[in-house]
Amino acid sequence: HRDLHSFPTRRSSDLAWGYVEKSYSGTPFYNNKEVARVGYFNDSSIGQSDTFRSMFRMNIAPVTGAQIFSATFSAYETYSWSCTKRGVELWEVGVFGSGTTWTKQPAWVRNLQTQVVAKGWGSGCPAGPVEFNAMPAVLDAAASGATVVNLGMRATDERDSFGWKKFQNNPTLTIEYNSIPDVPSALRVAPSYVCAADPDSAPAQPDTTPTLIAALTDRDSSQQSVSAVFELAQDGTTIWSLQTPAKQASSFSVTAPALTDGSTYAFRVRADDGIAQGGWTDWCYFRVDVTAPSLVPGAASSTYPEANPTNPVRYGGVGKPGTFTFTDNGIADLAAYRYDVDNPQPSTTVAAGADGSARVAVTPGPSPRTPPPLYLPRLDAAG
Repeated sequence: HRDLHSFPTRRSSDLAWGYVEKSYSGTPFYNNKEVARVGYFNDSSIGQSDTFRSMFRMNIAPVTGAQIFSATFSAYETYSWSCTKRGVELWEVGVFGSGTTWTKQPAWVRNLQTQVVAKGWGSGCPAGPVEFNAMPAVLDAAASGATVVNLGMRATDERDSFGWKKFQNNPTLTIEYNSIPDVPSALRVAPSYVCAADPDSAPAQPDTTPTLIAALTDRDSSQQSVSAVFELAQDGTTIWSLQTPAKQASSFSVTAPALTDGSTYAFRVRADDGIAQGGWTDWCYFRVDVTAPSLVPGAASSTYPEANPTNPVRYGGVGKPGTFTFTDNGIADLAAYRYDVDNPQPSTTVAAGADGSARVAVTPGPSPRTPPPLYLPRLDAAG
């Protein structure tokens, strides 16, 4: 099943129509409230004859750049000279406007389709719509990035009065189309919620089954669901892929398979709307790191120097601030220090500088232990 969308377009304030009349070859008839006229009019009873052509500018902006499956132009015929059928043609035409006249017509580029009909003379041939295939013109215009397509109607034989017709001046253009899904954005890897475009800058993830995340958008999201296609690679080779169930375009996430601690991976994503797939994102790199540092960071303070646990010497005191310098002590990927006084589950964090060190001010409070200990667990790039 192909989930297509019908886009009806009626003449509105930003579109236009007009007709040209041979007897008034220098007069424009543009965006007026009259009916559209096509063909040769000849009424010997009143001694009048004339020839008419009509043109319409149709909006195709919503489907520019989309896949086009069909385009049907429909004009409602209100009158024909008789119930004897005659040909009326739909053409692609050039640009027309308020200066368009019979002697200054746009180019009639190509005949898109001819319909042999007669509607509106009487009960034997009642008024009704006449439909044309406008696909070639709409397809080319949309592919070129144009937001409008100009179409014209004229009689097949402009010397035959049986081809004289009138139409309502508000035709419709119904297009079946599909917009190509956008390239996804906002790639992230949880639990750290980061990844990098450069493998040398791949951030650490403290989980062997991280969550891969991306945001999907689609111009047709109000009418159509999309799914996300995830690919995971290592050393340039795809090792795993998964397509999610379809839903409205939003944030999508999947859980990666079990990965190897210490290895670097990359993932990318594309959207699939069931008709077409969008482009791939760039690869986004991350490194799995679930191994805690084996070394212990260093801490030093002139106000509170390291004490001998068997024979401690009192320094400072309750309420007396002291400055501590933390050092990485050879931990290669140390990213931050988490510390606290008299609390084995410290929550205060300070980032390590470029040289791996950090300086903090600590003010001890009352403690049942003398001296109160400073806790400084190991904290590497993965947390």
